[in-house]
Amino acid sequence: MRRYFFQTFFLFLCSTALALTVEEAFEAGNQAYTRGENTLLEARNKGVDEKEPLLESAEKEFERALANFHSCLGQAESSALHFNMGNTYFKLGQLGRSIFHFRRSQELEPSSEESRANLRFVQNIAGLEIPASSLYEKTLARRSAGFWAFLFTIGFWVGAALLVFPRMFGSSGPVLPIVGIVVLLFSLIPAWAVLQSGRAKALAIILDNDTPLLVSPTEGSATATFLQGGDSVQLNLKKTHSDHLFVATVRGEEGWVPKVALGRVRE
Repeated sequence: MRRYFFQTFFLFLCSTALALTVEEAFEAGNQAYTRGENTLLEARNKGVDEKEPLLESAEKEFERALANFHSCLGQAESSALHFNMGNTYFKLGQLGRSIFHFRRSQELEPSSEESRANLRFVQNIAGLEIPASSLYEKTLARRSAGFWAFLFTIGFWVGAALLVFPRMFGSSGPVLPIVGIVVLLFSLIPAWAVLQSGRAKALAIILDNDTPLLVSPTEGSATATFLQGGDSVQLNLKKTHSDHLFVATVRGEEGWVPKVALGRVRE
């Protein structure tokens, strides 16, 4: 009954939030989150009998914050919005959804150290197996794919021009062609970064605990195992189904997962 109440309460809040502008809903969400935080702080100093109603009040405020943030999501998605949603889901104990939103926030703003730090923090709290960061993740991943694509385009055309134009205009000196070759070689770095960032298209996060990894995408399928909220999985985009996607976990397990249980890191 308590879960049903909060689901109904959440739907009511969503319908109210939709009447607000994006800016108003975002600010209302921030204010509700702050009220929830303050109520939690107050609850820590109370006895058992006084603490329970305060905890319920804080949960309602976090639900209200989420309703406002969700109303913004379809209209003005941003790194800050996902960051706030990650914090709010964490307060509600939904670690898988918190991890997804921090990962999405990082995807939209790769240079954000706050998103990266909060993501690691929640992953550790959830007890997830976190693979060691690659060289790309430690360095070039701090910039967006668009930045590296732009840099590659500039480097390629500048290098090509330095190789071709001197010959077209009769210049025989070696300096410009050598510089052109060096520029072209350096343009391979952003090209590699673009290829690496493209892997995020197939990256998804399991949203909820005890998500079944199915043997087949059919009703009544056997369950190979259950996945934990926050688990990272790679999608096989060549194997799709109307309601399921084929995934592989970091532990090498493979199977079908309902689409509604997955958060795509890059849309």
